Amino acid sequence: MNWPSNQAERRHALLNAVESVRQTVQKNVPFGERNGHLHKDTTDAIHEAGLLSLKLPTELGGAEADPVLQTEVLGALAAIDTSAAWCTMVGATNVGSAGAFLPDKGIDIVFPENAHPSIVGVGMTLGKAIPTEGGFLIDGRWPYGSGIKGSEWVTGGAKVELVSGNISAQSGIRALFKTSGVRIIENWDVAGLKGSGSNDYEVSASFVPQELTWSGDHTPERGGSLYNIQRPA
Repeated sequence: MNWPSNQAERRHALLNAVESVRQTVQKNVPFGERNGHLHKDTTDAIHEAGLLSLKLPTELGGAEADPVLQTEVLGALAAIDTSAAWCTMVGATNVGSAGAFLPDKGIDIVFPENAHPSIVGVGMTLGKAIPTEGGFLIDGRWPYGSGIKGSEWVTGGAKVELVSGNISAQSGIRALFKTSGVRIIENWDVAGLKGSGSNDYEVSASFVPQELTWSGDHTPERGGSLYNIQRPA
């Protein structure tokens, strides 16, 4: 979807989007508390309302909301369900990061015809990436996969070891995996934010093509000043 270019109109549209999911999200709060993850109806409603595009560059149909507006929108959702708001924040950050930093070939895969995906994960470089033809083989385990059970894609940070002669250096990348190819570790046993389903997740020797990665010091391909700190502010 495309959000209004006028700031006041965009704010109104985003807050209306939160209001449009109120009934569905509120109804399913007990499910999240019982089952340790959001109900599918909740994740679908948030996705369909366009709230995961909160931090996405406008050229991909996102709201590219400034930090003040982000806080207002997420606060309105948190007043309904804190777990849903947390997962929306995580999802919007990852969708925004992928939209800003993926190369064009990656955008064609993850955002086909400007469709907005659901992406979760963390950027901590806890994985290991081995360069191979066309991409990387990645092993790793990451904590805090908030909303992972309702996602299409998962991100994970990994260290790439580059060897030149006797000199070894490491650099960090972010990689995108299909959620269906990731192992979810059921270890989210908590008292608060139970519905966020922030389980650990891992991959083993998973091939990720170059176009589904970006480096930690990469200059944004799209978007404005919001992305100059290597992630949506």
